[in-house]
Amino acid sequence: MIGFDECLYEREWSSAEIDALVMATDTLGAAIGREWIDAELRTRAHHLELLNKITDAAIAAPNLAQMLQTIADRLGKLLNADGCYITRWDETRQRVQHGMAYGELREAYLDEPAEPGITMTESVLRAGHALAADDVFNSPYVNPHEAIKYPTRSLLGLPLIARGKKLGAALIGFNHLHHFTSDEMERGEQAARHIALAIAKAQALEAEQQRAAELQAVHSAGLSLAASLDLATVLESILQSTFRFSPDAKDAHVFLYRDERLQFAASLWSNGRKDHQFAEPRVNGLTYTVARRGETAVISDMKTHPLFADAPHLQDGAIIGLPLKIGARIVGVMNVAYQDPRAFSKEELRVLELLASQAAIAVENARLFDETKQRAERMSALNEIGQALTATLKFGQLYRLIYQQARRVLTADCFYIAIYDEHHNTIHFPFMYDDGVELPNQVQPLGDGPSSRVIRTRASHLANRSSDPIFQGGAHFGTLSKVAASAIFVPMMLGPRVLGVISAQSYREGSYQPEDVQVLETIAAQAAIALENARLYDEVRQLAVTDEVTGLFNRRGLFQLGQREIERAIRYQRPLAAIMLDIDHFKQINDTYGHPAGDRVLRALAGCCRESIRTLDIAGRYGGEEFFLLLPETDLASALVIAERLRHSVEETNVESGHSQIRFTISLGVTTMAPDISNLATLIERADQAQYLAKQTGRNRVQKYA
Repeated sequence: MIGFDECLYEREWSSAEIDALVMATDTLGAAIGREWIDAELRTRAHHLELLNKITDAAIAAPNLAQMLQTIADRLGKLLNADGCYITRWDETRQRVQHGMAYGELREAYLDEPAEPGITMTESVLRAGHALAADDVFNSPYVNPHEAIKYPTRSLLGLPLIARGKKLGAALIGFNHLHHFTSDEMERGEQAARHIALAIAKAQALEAEQQRAAELQAVHSAGLSLAASLDLATVLESILQSTFRFSPDAKDAHVFLYRDERLQFAASLWSNGRKDHQFAEPRVNGLTYTVARRGETAVISDMKTHPLFADAPHLQDGAIIGLPLKIGARIVGVMNVAYQDPRAFSKEELRVLELLASQAAIAVENARLFDETKQRAERMSALNEIGQALTATLKFGQLYRLIYQQARRVLTADCFYIAIYDEHHNTIHFPFMYDDGVELPNQVQPLGDGPSSRVIRTRASHLANRSSDPIFQGGAHFGTLSKVAASAIFVPMMLGPRVLGVISAQSYREGSYQPEDVQVLETIAAQAAIALENARLYDEVRQLAVTDEVTGLFNRRGLFQLGQREIERAIRYQRPLAAIMLDIDHFKQINDTYGHPAGDRVLRALAGCCRESIRTLDIAGRYGGEEFFLLLPETDLASALVIAERLRHSVEETNVESGHSQIRFTISLGVTTMAPDISNLATLIERADQAQYLAKQTGRNRVQKYA
């Protein structure tokens, strides 16, 4: 309004004067209005210029962190504020993160954790427009317990939202009470929109750069995985790469499929520990669930997830289950565990899934290579085993050699060879090895045990104690302190005839696979041939030293074994006795009853000899009707008792001959080792002299050498 006054005297204004004054007022008002508009336009232009400078400076920043710092500094100065705080909104975790600050908290704000509860950032993002807290201690938008940490008394919150995406907030603070005008709030919102667009572009660029870096890192990890075909090395590389992409993980562990079961393969902990083995996964647990579905499982808090409801000892923190798959085929599962409950961003999951894809290919390549290598090594070893088993014809050496060669290609905590005696229907265990100890020989009747079943069925058997009833029968497996948990039983076949069984056993469940059965079957086939060769050789050797009529040693056998006993008695100063015996009037028996009857008499005498002596004693047919007995560890008195017992046994023996009974007697000479005896011939000569004296003094008697 403009007023005009006449000061000289009182009078009426004329209409012309009034019209002139109105015209002047309109002109002046228009001029003032134009000036106000120009001033407002200049202010807005200046504000926009400053916003553009802020935006340009922000965009020119080399990274998002420096961009946020630039925004905080420029925005605080633009609004003449005491402080400006840029916060970020984590959509995945649904929480506020501190960013950069302008003012006295410029250096400390980023390190100050955002407390849970009501925050200005959440309030403005929820509202979608600017909010003012003229007094932070009396505002529904600010947590007073949080506000007391900062010097700010009045706070303006500006939402940073671009294309509907919540990015965070710009918080303008004054250290004194300040009333925010609508103009300030409008200009603040305008600035926030510019800043939000700039931040969104920077985040998109940074995300793209991060994605490119992740792809490059995954590619590098893939190259590293492909650099080795050793499965253990590949698994270690996978786990190390996992920690590079997820550094806050507590541990990572891998299970691989083997015979349709997931088995522990490798683990790595944040402290570098590698030796911890995980138990076999639960059928309805995380690992098998991931394998069955072929999809990543993300569990932010194990305590609240149904997969861990029946495993309270595992309810700690968060975990991700990643399938290792090639196409639609699952080769294993990798689990990545975290100490505390947490959410996971899409970016984190994407990188881990890319790594899992690379890992699956690397694992499969390593396993194929390992299988090919093992197959080649086994074929080479089996060829060498076949050659080695033909190198000996002695049973004791052969049993041990079979075991040693089998250990080259198979795990065997326990190992045994069982020989089947079809005439007596028994199983002889000439070689049993358990936990580093060779066990005594055993003989068992054919029954219901594993070896008996394999002998009856003539089929190999792969067994695990927890699931196979074959372990329930038969003898105990393993030492008293340990029990075999898995085993292979393979028949040794020679054509249609089963010679026995070879068994390899392990204390660990699931130690053997079908290919291990094939390997042991190959060894068993070679062993069967070697054992048959040894048996034939032993038969030939026995024929060379055995009398065909009596089955006792012949003269050659007596001298071979007898000389050893002479040398042993001399070396160790041990007693040794000898008995020479002859059938009385044997020529009359042959002349009266015929030579076949004479042979039956010889066999009857051989039987009496076997029954009268010990297993360590040596009995043989010296020639014609003369027999010779060698008694180690026996003095003269004991030898005379044995001789008398044998004489009496023969005297009581009847030999069938047609419709008649043949009775016969023997004369025996007994002697023992003496210092002047150095060979078997001398000992035999003295026993023969004593036997001759027995005949001369009446026959059917025992005479000692004098």
